Amino acid sequence: MLVKGELADINFCTGAGLMSSASMTKTGEYVVVGGLLFQILFFGFFVVVAFIFHTRLQKSPTAISLSVPWRKHLWALYISSALILIRSIFRVIEFLQGNAGYLFSHEVFMYVFDAILMFGVLVLFVFLHPGEIREYLEREKRASGSGSEVQLEEQAVRRHKWWRWIC
Repeated sequence: MLVKGELADINFCTGAGLMSSASMTKTGEYVVVGGLLFQILFFGFFVVVAFIFHTRLQKSPTAISLSVPWRKHLWALYISSALILIRSIFRVIEFLQGNAGYLFSHEVFMYVFDAILMFGVLVLFVFLHPGEIREYLEREKRASGSGSEVQLEEQAVRRHKWWRWIC
């Protein structure tokens, strides 16, 4: 659902970028603001779904959830989501003010509400990388015998090849 919302947002913003002619500038700005608001809406929905998952898993934990440190990763998700939502709200206000607006004409706001917030997300995920959960789950599979060593090794090789293709 979040991916579909992000793809729709990209389409909104692409359409706004195409409206760069002088007569369509105002319309393009409104489309960008609409796309950003759409992004905030979908991202907020994603956070709500994550919170529902969090509360349900706390009330009825599974056997695997007891051995995986999922809580710290969900808190990392909440913190990073808050930082991203603050940034998105800043961007909406910035675009509503226009190119001559106070936020756009003072560079310090871009550093504070864009660069520093995204750097905070980066640092957070350097120390709390979600891949840690995968390691716990694979260890759990090995311990329970639900996958042979050969199958697990083949999966790791496929993931590694896929990752190298992307990078």
